[in-house]
Amino acid sequence: MEARFGMGEPSLVLKTSAGDVRLHGYIDRLDSAPDGTLRVIDYKAGSAAISASHLKEGRRLQLPIYAMAARDALGLGEISGGFYWHIQKAEASSLKLEKFEGGVEAAFVIAVEHIGRHVTGIRAGHFEPKAPDEGCPSYCPAVNFCWKFKKGF
Repeated sequence: MEARFGMGEPSLVLKTSAGDVRLHGYIDRLDSAPDGTLRVIDYKAGSAAISASHLKEGRRLQLPIYAMAARDALGLGEISGGFYWHIQKAEASSLKLEKFEGGVEAAFVIAVEHIGRHVTGIRAGHFEPKAPDEGCPSYCPAVNFCWKFKKGF
């Protein structure tokens, strides 16, 4: 099932180094296991691979955010795992919350740490563009004028 948090439903409120951060969004899919725990799946139309290093570096935070929202904002239950599903390849990402170093809770901790740093940077005016190491997506609206554009995925 798809689940909405915020926007008329409870928001996810994270306690970060930047203070409370309120988030809202749509969780693509939640699967319930026989033991009542949940698996979060976020669909991706792009073909770029997503690995645990992306979460460690703070570049892919959507999955743990959705998992925390299901558990904390919506109170739907404990999270046993989750992954990104690559639609074009019909396969799961190599990043799996349950296999993240330290498990699901460790993924949550690192995501909250990155969110705190990102919010602090934004509030200080530090959000300059940086081309991804693997190149920029062709669908980026700035592709025609961005001086940082690197052809990529």
